Amino acid sequence: MNWLQRSFLCAPLIGTAIVVAAPASAQTSTYTAVVPPGANVIMAPTSPPPPRDEAVPPPPGAGATLSWQPGHWEYIGGNWDWAPGRYEARPQGFSSWVPGHWQQQPDGRFAWSPGHWS
Repeated sequence: MNWLQRSFLCAPLIGTAIVVAAPASAQTSTYTAVVPPGANVIMAPTSPPPPRDEAVPPPPGAGATLSWQPGHWEYIGGNWDWAPGRYEARPQGFSSWVPGHWQQQPDGRFAWSPGHWS
């Protein structure tokens, strides 16, 4: 494979944070994501509080095109703040929302992986 073919294969990765998996221990098959140095990622020194219970309200108006996005904890200015859930229009009728989550890193801190449509 020449350099031009390799560049086309790698083009989708440019500007994308690459997550590398590393075994948590030699005795388990659990893996922890590693955030690349310099990545624009929200980091927190501690785990977030437990999620709040939210009553999901009925969708406003045309509910068939809306999807509920559950609330989550945000780490802002050294404090945990709750971002309440909300409805959002689906980009395509078959899309589903994948909620964001906090994931512990090898150094003990927690990194935010934002929600996205799939």
